[in-house]
Amino acid sequence: MNLSAFVLEASEPDYKAAFDAHPVFLALQDGSFSRTAYLAYLRETFHLIRHTTSTFARAISHVSEAHRSFRGWLLDQAVDEHNHD
Repeated sequence: MNLSAFVLEASEPDYKAAFDAHPVFLALQDGSFSRTAYLAYLRETFHLIRHTTSTFARAISHVSEAHRSFRGWLLDQAVDEHNHD
């Protein structure tokens, strides 16, 4: 089992518990999630995605040569996110 599979498997119960208890998802389940809250969610998600590429690029510039594979992973993520806004 590789590291990412191990981490996903080990954290699944915690993730599920946090997801099930999150106020947004509870409101979606009971139908009380308002249009205003949905628009705020979309606005915040837009800004998060819009700035992801530049955040990754800045992070890449601070990763040392000793962590070259991590730097490559960040670069791949930045390329994937480019123009998603």
